[in-house]
Amino acid sequence: MKEIYIFIDYRNQFYSSTKIRGAAVDVKRLDKYLTDLGYEVNVKPFTYINFRAQNYENKWILYQSSEDPGLFYKSYIDDLVFGLYLQKARLIPDFPFLMAHHNKNFMEVLRDLHPLPDIKNIIARPYGTYEDYVKLLGISPLYN
Repeated sequence: MKEIYIFIDYRNQFYSSTKIRGAAVDVKRLDKYLTDLGYEVNVKPFTYINFRAQNYENKWILYQSSEDPGLFYKSYIDDLVFGLYLQKARLIPDFPFLMAHHNKNFMEVLRDLHPLPDIKNIIARPYGTYEDYVKLLGISPLYN
């Protein structure tokens, strides 16, 4: 039987927003659908992950991101998912897409690298600082 882990957040939900409580994926329904497709489903909180005791190599992992204030919980998820990536887990979505969540510069990197021309209809240039921006555009700074 194929195995899949679904990692839920500290609110026992599977959704990235904290704006509307309950506006999340129905995990019980998702569990049923995946079970009907022949998967053994393991729904666990992120705190369940223990890299010293568990190896997720080739395990399917369905996870969420987070939009909590300050993105501190997202940073926690990033670290854990990167650990899963290093263990060669099969991540859904793949790790670069988690990196792009709330990271506009990396979104542009993914857009530039993607082979699909239809997503290249927006032209944007990432920069790291105001000084980079001024140099990139060749304009005079607002301050000296």
